[in-house]
Amino acid sequence: MAKIATCVLVIIVTGIVVAFLVRRSNSQNALQEVPVKKRLILYRMGNTLSVDERLGSFDEIAEECQRLFEEADSSLKLIMSAERIERIKKGQTAIELILPRTRTVKLKNQQSVHYTKLLIPLEGEFANGTVFFAGAYDRTLQGKTPEYSSLMQYGSLNFVRNTGGLNKLKELLQRSGVEVK
Repeated sequence: MAKIATCVLVIIVTGIVVAFLVRRSNSQNALQEVPVKKRLILYRMGNTLSVDERLGSFDEIAEECQRLFEEADSSLKLIMSAERIERIKKGQTAIELILPRTRTVKLKNQQSVHYTKLLIPLEGEFANGTVFFAGAYDRTLQGKTPEYSSLMQYGSLNFVRNTGGLNKLKELLQRSGVEVK
């Protein structure tokens, strides 16, 4: 009788754990839906502001974010973590560009990259032209075509640096009424 009770208890606990994990994965998937249009999000000391697409310089700002990434001429020697990315968003000023579909480009270092998001710190230790990207280098995909949903996370080695700096991006933001140091 004790063995049956133990088996029933194990089955119940397993069911609860499985239900929890399924619910948790569904909630994470809801957060990673493909956006319908291009978005710019400004993070400032833990506050989040969505930049209005009707803003006159919205497209210019988005294009400058992409240019900073796509014309990057250097890479840093460090490993990033999801927690460090979140600390940048919560404790500094940064801008994030979210694309409605995967963009594939060849960087100056001749590596092809598939990406969906760019995060550019505007102050702090990485406000030197560093651009973090959610996506993957072509070499890591081994010839497979990536799904958008698989390119939503910032990877530990997914960043480059544009030594040209952030002056133009900051100027565009300031012209749009966004105060940047």
